[in-house]
Amino acid sequence: MQNRFGGAAKDNGRCSKHVLRVLKKRLEVFERSFEDAVKLYSDDKDTKLGGGVLINAQTGGATFSMNEIDPKVFVALDNLEVGEVSDPVSYQTPQKEGLRLVKLLSRKEP
Repeated sequence: MQNRFGGAAKDNGRCSKHVLRVLKKRLEVFERSFEDAVKLYSDDKDTKLGGGVLINAQTGGATFSMNEIDPKVFVALDNLEVGEVSDPVSYQTPQKEGLRLVKLLSRKEP
């Protein structure tokens, strides 16, 4: 699974959601790659240079089990087809919280 575009918005207000919606639309209309958009617009220094790939701290890889993902992000990912980008979704980790767009790279059946 892949995540992040637009980075971790500092507040969960309408302004941040609007910005992420606009960025998602730009991806669709201008056919810019998710990875390029992350490099241009993300404010998340942990994932920006890697094209938005979030690394699982426990495994060192880019895959996550269901119980390792914020429940709101899991719901967003669960509704995506491989290659699709979500609408803005709020998330929280011990280190960060905010809004993000997520892209599902692959799905493995249990």
